[in-house]
Amino acid sequence: MGEGLRGNRGLMKSLQLSSHVFIIIALSSLVAGCNLKEKISSSITDEIPEEEMLTEYEWPTGEAAKCLPELGAGVITYVSEDVDSCELSIVEISAEMYEDYLVDLQGFGYTLLHSESDTEGYEIDNGSTPEGAIVSLSYQGDEKCLELSVEISGIRE
Repeated sequence: MGEGLRGNRGLMKSLQLSSHVFIIIALSSLVAGCNLKEKISSSITDEIPEEEMLTEYEWPTGEAAKCLPELGAGVITYVSEDVDSCELSIVEISAEMYEDYLVDLQGFGYTLLHSESDTEGYEIDNGSTPEGAIVSLSYQGDEKCLELSVEISGIRE
């Protein structure tokens, strides 16, 4: 029985040593990883000017886009078109330009509904035409950004 206890003590010492080695390895990798974020961020030093980051697009020409008055201001930074819809993102749009565009939409036959937003400087408007075109707009005043989409599947039905 005494021999069995010595065998267990040896096993216990071996387990303790293993756990100490594991803790040392874990702490070493943790310490090595601490500076990893700093090393990565310090290696990224070049800045790209904002004007070079924007890709400018032309006003879309598809059927859905034809149901919108063309906005002659701002910079189009995103366009997505398919048969029944069109989405655009336009920057450098002042609040006055946005209000003028809402008037232009009404001239295209859209009845607009303004939705209240909890976020200051954020405008949401939706509208439709008697023919079935649906327009959605969101304007972020502080970013001077207009998100615009039109859906014309109701016209085709």
